[in-house]
Amino acid sequence: MGKKEVLQKLIVLMMILGLGVVLRSEVAIGVERITSNKTIYEYGFVYQNRNAAVYSQPYGTSTAKYITNIHQYDKKDLKLVNRATTKRSTYYRFAVDGKIIGWVDARAVGRFYHSKMESIWKYEKTMYMNQADGIYLRPYSDPYAKVGTTNPYIGKKVTIDRQAVVRGWWYNRLKVNGKVIGWIKSKNLSKDNKQVIYSIENVTKYGKIKIDNGIIYSAASDLYHAKAVAKTNSMYQKDVRILKEARVYSGLWYQISFQGVYQGWIPASAIQITFTQSMEKKVTGQKQVKNPSARVYQLPIQDAVLDRGNLSAYENKIVEIDREVSVLGETWYRLFYRKHDGTRWVNPTIGFVKAKDVENLTDNASKFQLQMNIPSKENQQGMTYQNGIYYVAFDNKTSSRIIAYDKKGTEVGRTKDIQIGHASELSYYNGKLYVSNGGLVDAKVYVVNFENSFIEQTLDISKYGRSALITVVDGNTLLLHTAYDAYASNTFTFLDMNGNKKSAFTKQNIGVAQGIAFQFGKIYFYTNNYITIMDREGHVMDRRWLSFKGESQGIDFTENGKIIVGYNGNNRIYQENKKTSI
Repeated sequence: MGKKEVLQKLIVLMMILGLGVVLRSEVAIGVERITSNKTIYEYGFVYQNRNAAVYSQPYGTSTAKYITNIHQYDKKDLKLVNRATTKRSTYYRFAVDGKIIGWVDARAVGRFYHSKMESIWKYEKTMYMNQADGIYLRPYSDPYAKVGTTNPYIGKKVTIDRQAVVRGWWYNRLKVNGKVIGWIKSKNLSKDNKQVIYSIENVTKYGKIKIDNGIIYSAASDLYHAKAVAKTNSMYQKDVRILKEARVYSGLWYQISFQGVYQGWIPASAIQITFTQSMEKKVTGQKQVKNPSARVYQLPIQDAVLDRGNLSAYENKIVEIDREVSVLGETWYRLFYRKHDGTRWVNPTIGFVKAKDVENLTDNASKFQLQMNIPSKENQQGMTYQNGIYYVAFDNKTSSRIIAYDKKGTEVGRTKDIQIGHASELSYYNGKLYVSNGGLVDAKVYVVNFENSFIEQTLDISKYGRSALITVVDGNTLLLHTAYDAYASNTFTFLDMNGNKKSAFTKQNIGVAQGIAFQFGKIYFYTNNYITIMDREGHVMDRRWLSFKGESQGIDFTENGKIIVGYNGNNRIYQENKKTSI
């Protein structure tokens, strides 16, 4: 062997011996032997400037396999459960979030707790437990080493016999009746029973200050660190929000804020409670807006920091109620709005309003009479009317057919099954039926000759969206409804007879499209049990509710201008009474 080769081998050997921390290798060479292996209970962290691999066994042993790089756990606490040595180095077996991960070179880990950090006192001390917290197996708040809570010992004498400072927190080892229970933070202990916080919790409450010159403290005044920080003069007889409540030796205390600004702690006796969540009653129902300018609040309190705006966005819409509460003798409702994002119902909460600012829905069902029960049991869809004949579409999944009925519900004609999609809506004009395909497919309109079941023209209007509904406005204009998600938004487009756009507008969340008609300059948009009436620019003029059972399907007008609507399930058609007009 030449000098050059010897020198190269020496350099390689020096590099191996000088390698501080093991780098990644898929399978470690099985040349190392474990010389010691000890169970430990310590905590550590990953050194940022050390690179190291994690193995299934200490590196170099026969069964060691690469798992990952230690820096995957840079922001995690490591629970060290074993310490092993080989001729090469020392290794820790560690767990993260309660799960054993593997072995890593000890030089990649810094320890922040080990047993030598504990101070063992010659004499035990007696203290009082003053607040609720966790008890842990070691002096560190590891949720996977929690052995209990201090709740059973609050206000009672306990014994402590050790102390440690870990990550900036003082801990003491707790003993009760001579038995070691675990480690607690020292802040939970006091020499005086009057310092005990028996309970403390977050709350959602409001109240009015009853005392015009009361003192507000930084903490409940029993506690040794409490200081006077303000007075109640400016808050007298005004609403304050209660953030927390604590029970101490002297009684109940509230932590409060005023007009969104934190204040401090005050005895509960200084506050008249006006609202707590326990006062709310679960209710169900539908309402409509009576006062669009009425304010909406996060809670049923007229506090500016809770203000969510007014009700104008929900004018002429149906809103739902799910909570009712009486505050100082006035009834409030919590409102939400039925909204679909295209995938699911999200039903956002609007907020609390005074009951006087909304009103019950007007049920217009009494203004309609049953015109006919349709004999066919197929899936009823769109509908139109002409000269005493009701043309009703039925979807057969792969095709659709249209059946004509007279006013008595007697069938007077039908088409063959034709490829017109879902047949979501029909409109009669100039001896032809205009049929929209509907469904979550690109929009198309078919011009159908009813007598011979022939599609005379197909308008491909897919660029306007899906969920098509169609109605003829006049000899020059069609009105098309489309949507891309079927729920969240509805677009209304005026087209010429060849499908070219004249104008359009979009409305948000006014329902799932089921029918459309046009009369005397007004759009009648039919969704499940609701008829929304708009002008040509999309301004909502009215919205009417019908309480009929079943799924709404199709809308049109008779020759005398009365509305007709269809429902499927038990297929039927209702017609507006002659004596009323919507």
